Amino acid sequence: MPTFEQVTYIDRDIQTVFDFHLDLDNLLKISPEDANLQIFHSPEKIEQGSRVGLFVKIGPITTTMETVIEELDPPHMFVDKQVGGFFSKWLHTHLFEKVTKNKTKLTDKIEYSLPGGMFANIVGGGIAQRKIEEMFRHRAAMTKKLLEEKSD
Repeated sequence: MPTFEQVTYIDRDIQTVFDFHLDLDNLLKISPEDANLQIFHSPEKIEQGSRVGLFVKIGPITTTMETVIEELDPPHMFVDKQVGGFFSKWLHTHLFEKVTKNKTKLTDKIEYSLPGGMFANIVGGGIAQRKIEEMFRHRAAMTKKLLEEKSD
C-alpha cells in the first residue's frame, strides 16, 4: 500500500499549531487553489467521531470525500480516515511534537490506495504520489506562512 510522509517545522508553540489544524477554515486557506476544496458539511467543533464532507477536484474531476476523526489526542495527534470518496483507502495521521517552547514539528503520514486494486495502484500510483506530494508541499508552505506571520 502506498504511503506518504512529510515533516514540517513551524516556529509556533504546539497548541497553536494543533488548534490551527482543527479549524476547517484553515484547511481551505492552505489547500492549493486547483484542488477547489469546498466543505459541504462539518461540525462546529472538531472532536473524535466528527465527520467532515468535502468537494475536491482531482485532475478534471470534482468528487466528494467524507472523513471521520478516528483518533484525537490534543495537542499531539489526530487521525482522519476517509469513509467515502475517491480513494479506496485514505488514513491521514497528523503528529505534533514540541521541539522548543515556540517550535513545533508537524508530521503528516498518509496511507492510501487508489480504487481499482493493485493494477490501478501500479498504473496510477506514481501520478497519485506526485499529486499528494505537491499538495502537501503547498500545505506545509502555507501553514508556515500563515502561522509564522501571526507570531510577529
